[in-house]
Amino acid sequence: MEVIRIYRQQLIAKEDGIIRMALQNPNGIRIRSDERTLQEVAAIQQLQLDVVAFPECNLSTRGQTREVMQTQIAATGESVRIVQASARTELMVSEYQPGGVLTAFIGKITGRVEESYRDPWGRYSWTRLRGDRGEGIQQITAYRVCQKTGAHAGVNTSYSYQIQQMLQEELDRTRQLQREGRTIPTSTRSKLNPRRRLFEDLEKEITKARDKKFRVVLMMDANEDWTKKDGKELKAFMEKVQLRDPLYEMHYGEEVTATYARGKKRLDYILMDAALLGSIRRIGTLGLHEAMLSDHVMVYVDLDEREAFDGHLNRPVRIPSREFILAQSDKCEKFMKVFLEQAEMHNYGRRIERLCEKFKHGVTDALIKEYNNLDQQIQNSILHAAKKTVKKKFGYNRSPRLGKAGYGVNFWKSVLSAKTLNIPIPEKTRRMMAEELLLDMEYVEELNTPQTRRRTREAVEELRE
Repeated sequence: MEVIRIYRQQLIAKEDGIIRMALQNPNGIRIRSDERTLQEVAAIQQLQLDVVAFPECNLSTRGQTREVMQTQIAATGESVRIVQASARTELMVSEYQPGGVLTAFIGKITGRVEESYRDPWGRYSWTRLRGDRGEGIQQITAYRVCQKTGAHAGVNTSYSYQIQQMLQEELDRTRQLQREGRTIPTSTRSKLNPRRRLFEDLEKEITKARDKKFRVVLMMDANEDWTKKDGKELKAFMEKVQLRDPLYEMHYGEEVTATYARGKKRLDYILMDAALLGSIRRIGTLGLHEAMLSDHVMVYVDLDEREAFDGHLNRPVRIPSREFILAQSDKCEKFMKVFLEQAEMHNYGRRIERLCEKFKHGVTDALIKEYNNLDQQIQNSILHAAKKTVKKKFGYNRSPRLGKAGYGVNFWKSVLSAKTLNIPIPEKTRRMMAEELLLDMEYVEELNTPQTRRRTREAVEELRE
């Protein structure tokens, strides 16, 4: 067995304001007789995880393991929400249920949980995490079966169950068409493909999430490596739904480590919308068995909570700050005229076509550089057209007197706060503000609270004048 080592940015103690998300296929979650604490719970505590996804948990919703996990996490003093999806079948009498996914939300992140959904086939689940300004993140945990044909699948596997459900769907549609007296189409049962069907259903879920202003984080065991020749389906899916692979992108040009012990392929991914990439602070993988005993490694990402949830990522430019708006048809026409002149002069259309042809033969550093240069030129042309369209702005004269009055209000409010709380006046207030206002700090120190409050009111009156 090949030794899988830590890839890039080694995990460190979690800093304030960080949301730590992790993904690992546990090769089945189960209670072991030699363990007082579930290894999944131990990993959550040790690695300070806020969101952890377990694809292929092989766990029925009827058993006690989920309740044990929830109880053990709660015993640490942390709040916890567990979202689990498993196939609804009566074939298994034990707690073991092939496939399925389980996601745990631990600590303050549970306060952002707005809504959850569990796929009845046990392929995926999603949870919407509330952000500001009506935005948020939709976290999705998914497991894609490894078998590509039924010849390699057992009777009680996830693959066989999903085929049965797809056949039942076709039968139900046929019966419905019969009742309505409509033509029954040719059967497609010979072309049923659970792996492709998962991508089709995830595409629908992602589209609905974006319609509701939720940005997507997809944590998935895809059982496919999109960077290899046989990874075309996953690559096509990522391109269609416009999800990015930050682990690959942030270390482009270097071979990203395998996430599965029995091979050299990367099967496990944390994919996300491009708008979330700027909130990433750390991303990487742990070594084999470093987080838990499994034949998969753990993939993790640290997100800046403020940037990810405060609604800054997708905030539109305020109307007063825009050069012009679409309702101003005359300005729109002028802008398009100037930009098209620039596009023709720089031959953008033909250059883009040539670049697309080059990319068909593979990606190189030289091509990426050429793409970035062309993109920058197009942006400059857009800015040039915008400036030509609108009137030039000369700004306005600042009032030194007004600025000094406002500075004075901030100074006296800071002093009043310190005296009310009976704490020393902050060093910034003493050093910077007092020097700017030419005040004697010895005089300020001798003032009592009522005198300081009166002086604050006077500063406010001076600002209003």
